[in-house]
Amino acid sequence: MIAVAIVAILAAIAYPSYRRSVIKSRRADAKVALSQTAQQFERCYSEYGTYDPSSASSCPPVTTSGSITSPEGYYSVTATALTDTTYKLKATPTTKGGQDEDSECAVYTLDQTGNKTASTAPSGGTDTTSTCW
Repeated sequence: MIAVAIVAILAAIAYPSYRRSVIKSRRADAKVALSQTAQQFERCYSEYGTYDPSSASSCPPVTTSGSITSPEGYYSVTATALTDTTYKLKATPTTKGGQDEDSECAVYTLDQTGNKTASTAPSGGTDTTSTCW
């Protein structure tokens, strides 16, 4: 019975630490999705002179009203600002694998100048850029 109690205590301590590590490792999926989408926008701009995907069929399918899913499916990427000469991409966690429990790096953003930010909440929580990127 003592052995069972010891195992239960160790599991109670180890499992939350394991979950934090898994969530932290999945943050790379947001970075990959934002980088790939930004590269697509830059190719679009080079070819058509615009970031606006509605004016060219080879531009990324990211709009202010639509989104794409990251390669592993842990993040959803949308464009929060999109004009002919600017874009701002936002990656937010999905419920897959409990990634939406990530309260430290809840939102990643990347714009056309390469400016990267991260925050704890979608509506401008605490700035965690130095920790998350």
